[in-house]
Amino acid sequence: MKDSVTLAVKNNSNLSFFWDPWCSKKSLAELSCPLSFSSLKLSDVFALDNWILPAGLPADIASQILLVNFSSMPNTINWDGVVSPSRFIFSKSYFSFMDDVNWAKFVWTKGYALRYACYVWMALQSKLKTADQLIFRGISVSAACSFCASNRESHSHLFFECDFSFNIITALFPVMKSFYLRPNLLQVYDFLSSIRDFNKIDVQFCFLVISILVYWIWRERNGRKFSSLRRNNIELLRVIIHAIRAKCCISLCTIGPLIGCSRSGWTMMKLPLSSLDGLWIWTEGCSSFSSCCSSDLLAESCLFNLFFTTILVHNA
Repeated sequence: MKDSVTLAVKNNSNLSFFWDPWCSKKSLAELSCPLSFSSLKLSDVFALDNWILPAGLPADIASQILLVNFSSMPNTINWDGVVSPSRFIFSKSYFSFMDDVNWAKFVWTKGYALRYACYVWMALQSKLKTADQLIFRGISVSAACSFCASNRESHSHLFFECDFSFNIITALFPVMKSFYLRPNLLQVYDFLSSIRDFNKIDVQFCFLVISILVYWIWRERNGRKFSSLRRNNIELLRVIIHAIRAKCCISLCTIGPLIGCSRSGWTMMKLPLSSLDGLWIWTEGCSSFSSCCSSDLLAESCLFNLFFTTILVHNA
């Protein structure tokens, strides 16, 4: 903090000549100045933009003082040379020693749900207790994936190398089928954030969908391991869609400034995937999710199409 604070030398200053760090961000006490000068104020040795140094001051300290220039800044105390620093400047300085986490923007985005974001945060750091992590810690468990039973369970396999999880994410985001190799969680986030035709609200909504997806896949995995609960990918997909709708209904203001429009001009069609039986969509050639939500559909709608149109999904 001391390195960021600058004390301005000016006329009628109330700073201590001896104790305050005004001399190149150091106090005269730090420069081994005699204690006899401890009662002086800066205004006693500086007037009319000129130094009036007291007698008996060591020559080396006097030479350093003469190098200090008069300040024209209105405030005596300044933060990194900024006259009116904001809380963002203080926050940036406080956290400057920490490593930059480039994936934090995917987890803690506007409109995040803490219930889901915590699991994504752990998944991105490989902190979920998957089989490979438990075996590494010397805990004897089955290494097989709870979904496919043919591959070793790990974070990259669950999200989204496994057929079970990959089928769900491609049902929500059909464009994921275009990947030559199946993406991991971080690659999914990178891809969604790079869609040029999506505005900020669209991208935030996609991040929310992924966090909900990760949470329910992990919960389904635990249900299969520790209880008799088992859902197929169709049933789990419906649960995920219901969770997305519930989040949108509760926190509309965090998704963005959604505005209304009428249903006229919308085309109703059934999804071509048998796994999504019972889901109906209304599509319109719009480029932004935020401009295509009618108020009466708002609680039952979400963005699922990445082919530069908006799709509202409704559980008919």
